[in-house]
Amino acid sequence: MSVQVDPIILQKLEDFRRRRRNLIFLRGFCSAVVSLLAVFTTIAVADYLTQARMPPEVRTALSYIGYAIVVFAVWRTCARLLIHLPSRRQLARLIEQTAPELREDLLSAVELGREDHAGLDSEVFRNLVQQNVSSRVKDLDMSSALPIARLRKWLLATAALIVFTFGLLNIPDFGVKFQRLMGRALLPGANIAPVTDVQVAILAPHNDLSITPKSEPLRFLVEVSGKKKELTFKRVELETRVKGGKRKPLGMDARKGNQFSLDYNVDREKFEYRILVEGAPCTMSMGNVTAEWFEMDVASRPYVTSFTKTYRYPEYAKLEPMTVEEDRGDLEGWEGTEVDLVLHTNQVVTGGALELDLTGAGKSKVQLAPTEDGKALKTTLVLEKTGTYHSQEVTSELTGWKSKPSQAFEIAVQLDEAPGIRIVVPEEKSLLLAPDDIIGLTAVAEDDLALAKIEYHFRINNRGWKKFPVPGLETPIDQKKALLQFDLDLLELKLRPNDRATLKLVAVDRKGAIGESDPIQLSIISRDLDLSAIQTIKLKSLLLEGITKLADSAEVRAKENNELYSIALKRNQEPILGETANRMRSLSRSLVEESSLLFDQTLTTLTAMPRGTDSLEVALLTRAINSIAQLRPGISSTHSETALASEDSKIRKQAVQDLKGSIESDKGLLGNLRNVARGLLDQEVRAVGTTYLRQLL
Repeated sequence: MSVQVDPIILQKLEDFRRRRRNLIFLRGFCSAVVSLLAVFTTIAVADYLTQARMPPEVRTALSYIGYAIVVFAVWRTCARLLIHLPSRRQLARLIEQTAPELREDLLSAVELGREDHAGLDSEVFRNLVQQNVSSRVKDLDMSSALPIARLRKWLLATAALIVFTFGLLNIPDFGVKFQRLMGRALLPGANIAPVTDVQVAILAPHNDLSITPKSEPLRFLVEVSGKKKELTFKRVELETRVKGGKRKPLGMDARKGNQFSLDYNVDREKFEYRILVEGAPCTMSMGNVTAEWFEMDVASRPYVTSFTKTYRYPEYAKLEPMTVEEDRGDLEGWEGTEVDLVLHTNQVVTGGALELDLTGAGKSKVQLAPTEDGKALKTTLVLEKTGTYHSQEVTSELTGWKSKPSQAFEIAVQLDEAPGIRIVVPEEKSLLLAPDDIIGLTAVAEDDLALAKIEYHFRINNRGWKKFPVPGLETPIDQKKALLQFDLDLLELKLRPNDRATLKLVAVDRKGAIGESDPIQLSIISRDLDLSAIQTIKLKSLLLEGITKLADSAEVRAKENNELYSIALKRNQEPILGETANRMRSLSRSLVEESSLLFDQTLTTLTAMPRGTDSLEVALLTRAINSIAQLRPGISSTHSETALASEDSKIRKQAVQDLKGSIESDKGLLGNLRNVARGLLDQEVRAVGTTYLRQLL
C-alpha cells in the first residue's frame, strides 16, 4: 500500500500558490503604474520645457525607451516570477519561511509522500508524519502567512502617484495641458497639440471646413498670442505635408495686430498643415479643437468632361438624326435644328445651367436637368441664332460646390439660303435673234442643302411670265450642285419680228426658297437683217479698250516721272544713283513692252476686219501704235541714260528736262490716239444703228 500526500496539505499548498500569485500580480501592477507615471511624466515635462522644439524623432525615441523601462520593471517584479511555476517541495519551503513552526515538518511530509521514497521508510511512519502535519496546517491562514502588508510601499507609492496625477488633471486650465502632454508622451505618433506658451488660433479656414477644391487657392488666417500681450512675432509660417512627406514652410503675411494670412495654392492631394511660429510648433486650435496637425481633404469641383449631341434636323431637310460624342461643346446645324445636348460630368451632380449669348437676343439662361444616374446634365436647344454658350452653376451632390463657368462654346447656325443659278452660255445679256433660232443654254445651279427643281421662265412684250420645265432634267434633283445644258427652240414660243422677250432660269430648293438667274433680253428681228456689223463693232471696241489702257498707263508714267524730275533737280549737283536711277530706267523702257503687246493685238484685229473702210481705219491705228512702240521708247531711253551717265550737272539737268518732255509728249500722243479711236467707233455705232432702225421700221 502506497502513502500519498495528505489532501489537506495539498489544499494548503494550492491556497498558498494562489495567494502568492495574486500578490505578485498586484506588485506587477503597482510597478507598472509607478514606472509608467514616473517615466512618462518626466518625458512630458521635458516636452513642455523645450516648448515642443524637441525633434519628433527624439520624442518618439524617448517614448519607446520609457515603455522599455516599464516593461523591464514589470519583468523584474512580476513576469519573471510567474514564468517559473514552483513545485510542491518549493511551495512547502516557502510556507515554512512564512510559518516557522512548521519548519522541516511540512517539507518532510511532502517528500515522504513521493513514490520514489517508498522504500526508505515504513508506511506506518509516513502515515504518522502525514497525519501530524495535516493537523497542524489545517488551521493555517494564508492571508496571515502572506499578508498584503508586504506590498505596503508599492501600494502607497502607486496610490500617491495616482492621486497626484488625478489632482494635476483636475487643476483648471493646467489639467487639459497636462493631459495633452501625457498623451504626446504616451502616444508619440498621435495627432495631439503640443503645450507651448505661444497660442495660434486658426480663424480661416473654419473648423467645419474639412474639404477644399483641388488646384484652387485656400485662404489661411491665423491669430498668434503669447503669455505677454505686448509680444510681437516676426516669422509665422504654414507647413504642410502630403503622405507623411513635409514640404518647405511658406511665410505668412502680417496683418493688423498679430494676425497673419496666406493664400495657399492647393495641390491635387489630401494634405495636413500646421503653423510654425519663429520656426517652432505651437499650441494650435481651430474653434474648440486642438491638434498638432489639421487635416484638409481635397476634391474636384464639378466640371463637364464631354458632350453628347443628338441633332434632329428640320423635316424639309430630309436628313437622318445624327448623334456625336465630343470633348468640345460647339454646336453647328441648319436653322431650326433641335439639339438634345447631354453634358457629362466628372461626378454626380444635382443641376446646372447654360448661359446663352445669341446675336440680337442678348443673354439668357437655360436650366439643366440631371440624368438618372446623376453623372450628366441634359437639355434641348433649337438652333435659331448664332452666338455662344457656356455651362455654369453645375452643383456637386457630394460637396455642394458649384462649378466655375466653362469656356465659351460656339453656336453656328447654318442658314438655308436661296439657291443660286447662273447662265454660263450665252455670256451676253442681250441678243438679237430670228424667230426660228435655237439658243444653246448652259447653266450652273447650287444650293446649301439640295436642289428640288429648275425651270425656265419666259415673258414676251412685258406680258405675264410662263413657266417651263427644263428638258431632260428629273425632279427632285436632290443634289447640291447641278450643271444643265439644253437647247431652247424659239419657234415653239411663237415669236414674231419686233417682239421683245425676257428669259431667266429659276431654281427651287427643298425649303421652297427661289433663286433666279440674271435675265437675258431677246430682240426678235427678221432673218433678212445683216448682223455682221455687230461683230465688227465688238472687235473695234476691244481695240479701243487696249488703246485706252495704254493711254492711262502713259498718264501714270508721267506723274511718276514728275516726282523723279523734282528729286533730280533738287540733287542736281549729285549723280543719280541707287533706287532713283533704277526707277528712271524702268520708266523709259516700260512703254516698249505695253505698246508691243497692243501692236500684236491690233494685227489680230486687222486680219478679222472686212475689206473697206473698217480695214483702213484699223490699219491707220496699227501704224500709229507701231510708230509709238518703235520710236518713242528709244528717245526716252537716250535721255535717261544721258542723265545717268553724265557727270556734268548742266548736261544732266538738260537730259532730265528732255526726258520729262519726251514722256509728256508720249502722254499727249497716246491721248490723241485714244480720242481718234473712240471717235471712229462712235461713228461706226451710229451708222450701224441707223441702218438697223430703218430696216426694222
